[in-house]
Amino acid sequence: MERILGIDPGSRVCGFALIESVKSFPIHVGDFKLLDLGVLKARVELSFPDRIGLLHERLFELIHELKPTRVAIEDSFCGVNPRSALKLGQARGALISAIHRHRLPLSELSPTHVKSMVAGRGGAAKLDLAKYLSFQFSRDFSKVPLDATDAFAIALAAGISRTEVPPSPRKVKGFESNI
Repeated sequence: MERILGIDPGSRVCGFALIESVKSFPIHVGDFKLLDLGVLKARVELSFPDRIGLLHERLFELIHELKPTRVAIEDSFCGVNPRSALKLGQARGALISAIHRHRLPLSELSPTHVKSMVAGRGGAAKLDLAKYLSFQFSRDFSKVPLDATDAFAIALAAGISRTEVPPSPRKVKGFESNI
């Protein structure tokens, strides 16, 4: 069966959730079971580069521990603050790099797509999404960080929509290295 690791990226807190399909061809959120859920946190007092580096290292270790067959990450969105968007982009880059090091297929899903696939409304609030997941899986997610429930929804949306990019080959044509 397929194991999908969902990632809700952030420069301070990064949500993750590991799901596994219970059918060979899942088409509904109920066709998956939750295996693990949580957040990776970097201490605020660390410099931004140190936080990003630690999140990269911890995600790399987490992938090694959980052994997903593929990964899904939320795509960037432009908020009000351009500086925050740049930091989120840098965090996503570090997280994608950790995923790439494991040579896993990767899905990038927009927040609207995730909410539409899981809750039926692309404009659903984070709290509404968590409540829907609590109802759908008969489990109380009210005390779970919203970053983790978002990661759960990202993994579910990837499992249903089957959007993925295969891992790139070790050697890329036209790219040379002196290492």
